[in-house]
Amino acid sequence: MLPHSLVHAYHEALKPYRVAASICGHTHARNLFRWDGTPDTKPKERGIPFLNTDNAGHFGSPAQAFLHVEVSQRLLRVREFATKDGWNSGDWTTQVWNFPLGA
Repeated sequence: MLPHSLVHAYHEALKPYRVAASICGHTHARNLFRWDGTPDTKPKERGIPFLNTDNAGHFGSPAQAFLHVEVSQRLLRVREFATKDGWNSGDWTTQVWNFPLGA
């Protein structure tokens, strides 16, 4: 894990830019929230949308999923497509995450 000072510096470096989202994986847990440069993952009104998928590349289990992201001028919408049987079938999950974006 990176020291908080480096993570905060990365967040500060992004501030001048219109960043739609930060996307990562391999943390073994789905977690979507607005990131304000702190370790706090509680829901916030401000910050960069942080999208962390779970089981997108762990093929040892039949349960898999990936995130689908749509970006418009005003909104970032995220949905999840998942399987429980190793991609013999799949469907959209019911959860939809909407992140309003500044113009």
